Amino acid sequence: MEEKDILALHPLQLAYIGDAVYDLYVKKHVMEKCMKLKAVHQCTTKLVRASSQAKFIEILKPYLTEEEEDIVRRGRNVHARHDAPRSATCAEYSMSTGLEALIGFLHLSGNHSRTDAVFDIIFAHESEV
Repeated sequence: MEEKDILALHPLQLAYIGDAVYDLYVKKHVMEKCMKLKAVHQCTTKLVRASSQAKFIEILKPYLTEEEEDIVRRGRNVHARHDAPRSATCAEYSMSTGLEALIGFLHLSGNHSRTDAVFDIIFAHESEV
């Protein structure tokens, strides 16, 4: 896809893709550290929950380009047609949608080195969640 086509997507479409990519990166990362399935599941769940994603987007803010900040803002400000999960506040859920929109944008853009760099920052701070 061309960047103009990607930017024309609804932020929830970007977040939908970003959610899947985020989940895959986290699972791969966790599997490299631990092979016991129960521990893998617990670590993965900890990193993919909305409250953790909200913290990660705050950590990422200083590293984002203006375009990336705009993608996050668009994702954060969109209103899903359902409530936030019980484990997260509405604000956390909105921030996590912004992170997922960013990941979706980077993935669809084919910017894998930037996607890897974003996840390097996230994984460097995983102990903070």
